[in-house]
Amino acid sequence: MATLRILVTLGILFASLSSFANVAITAGDCSGALFRMPGMGDGQKALVLTAGHCIGIGSFREQFPADGELFLDHPVDESVIVKKTKNEDGERFGYKKILFASMTGTDLAVLELEATYKQLTDKGYVIHSVAQAAPAPGMIIEFNSYNRNVNSSCEVEKMIPLIKEGPWTWKNFARMKTGDSCRCQHGQSGTAGIEKRSKTIYALLQTMYEGGRPCTLNNPCEVAPKTGATTTGALLQAYAVPTLPLYDCYDKAKARFDFNLGSCKLNFKKNP
Repeated sequence: MATLRILVTLGILFASLSSFANVAITAGDCSGALFRMPGMGDGQKALVLTAGHCIGIGSFREQFPADGELFLDHPVDESVIVKKTKNEDGERFGYKKILFASMTGTDLAVLELEATYKQLTDKGYVIHSVAQAAPAPGMIIEFNSYNRNVNSSCEVEKMIPLIKEGPWTWKNFARMKTGDSCRCQHGQSGTAGIEKRSKTIYALLQTMYEGGRPCTLNNPCEVAPKTGATTTGALLQAYAVPTLPLYDCYDKAKARFDFNLGSCKLNFKKNP
């Protein structure tokens, strides 16, 4: 997690399409994306999707959610900067609620802006959809980060059951194949991974191995589920957190998130 820190340029998009909106997250130093779920209306408050370690609050080093720490409907007074192109200054939008944020088992955050979807689309901002499937090996995902002016085109190499970094353990992350087109850096955390053909979000860029002691901050290790043995990927090996689990926490009938749903696995405290 804590590897690709946080900025707040949420709304990241398709590398080749300037009409997509990107979001820069000002609470930390990360990226993010404007998104909506099926059935959400134009009058609803718009949502931003980013990494859990990008919210700038938490008990771990007073910056990140600690292992076992969960934020639900958490009041804040922050803002993000939304851009249509990388060269523009962008427009600032406030948010007063974190609907969900956690680094326990996952690394996701959902922010609720004060502006509605209609207000954003009237300004020409594009809202992304979240894929209803997990990333698959061989899939090409674009990570287009506006706050770092970096485009990374990455191939999903493998789904990893367990990843450990510092005090956190994450489940079912996507390991990206290393190469010249898939070079990542700090500040890209939370960047939406968009598959070219469907133009939907499959994952968020989350961390990478920097060559230090395995399983420490910024040096994630892969954990064998049965034996507990740990290995590391290649130098600068990047990992992404799938966004599919959000669907199990979404109430389709009410067109809103409900992280207390029985199907929701992101809220690990609902059945203590």
